[in-house]
Amino acid sequence: MKISNLRRFSPGDYPDMPESFKRLLETLNDIFENLVVCLQNRTTFIDNFNCAEKTLELKHNTSVEIEMKQVKGRIREVQLVWSELYDYARVAWEFVTGSRIRVKVWWDSAPTDKVKVTLRFLGG
Repeated sequence: MKISNLRRFSPGDYPDMPESFKRLLETLNDIFENLVVCLQNRTTFIDNFNCAEKTLELKHNTSVEIEMKQVKGRIREVQLVWSELYDYARVAWEFVTGSRIRVKVWWDSAPTDKVKVTLRFLGG
């Protein structure tokens, strides 16, 4: 789907509005223009935020240390984006040092084989 160009709000469309409302329209125009440009350029979540995604094979309820140099600053959140196992999964993680963190994923079904997952790491 192609996103159409933005039609900016114009103070001329609302001749009786107060000055404070005109300033609000200018702010909304700037926000919507940035959003439309972002969508037209197909900017991804990773492009727009300080984060990285990594696909790993993890064993159920087993900790693994991961180096994440792609994220600037200290990691503040880890999200499970995808798992090849269709089951309820939970993620625990802790900061180790520098750009290293320890991650553990466990599933309700307690699989015995490694499971491929994609994790998203958000920086602070």
